Amino acid sequence: MSTIQDIFIPDLGGDTDVDLIEIMVSVGDVVEVEDGLITLETEKASMDVPTTHAGLVKEILLEVGAKVNSGDLIARIEIQGEETSLKEDTEDTKVEENTKRRNKRRSGRKINYCFRFKYCYGLRISSKRA
Repeated sequence: MSTIQDIFIPDLGGDTDVDLIEIMVSVGDVVEVEDGLITLETEKASMDVPTTHAGLVKEILLEVGAKVNSGDLIARIEIQGEETSLKEDTEDTKVEENTKRRNKRRSGRKINYCFRFKYCYGLRISSKRA
């Protein structure tokens, strides 16, 4: 099963009517996540706009020389549904598990540091009881 995903121009930080100077893909190309789609030129710099999804380019909705803004539709990409969603779910689960492990280790270090040296964030912890 495949789905069509729309790719939009990201936030340009307040710039409006930015020039589209290059289209790096064509209809029928297979793209991966973070592959460049188009190149935009502002008064300050040129920047490549990457794709946010992997798949087959079905339609390109802009032309070279066009003036574009944040949120404009760039292209439509066909995504193979089941395989992609399974990979994304697996990766998300791994990231969450790694984050939980890292946070658990970090919190343990803080506690050990505080009690071992009797200082915690610059405050002395007294071991004497009143």
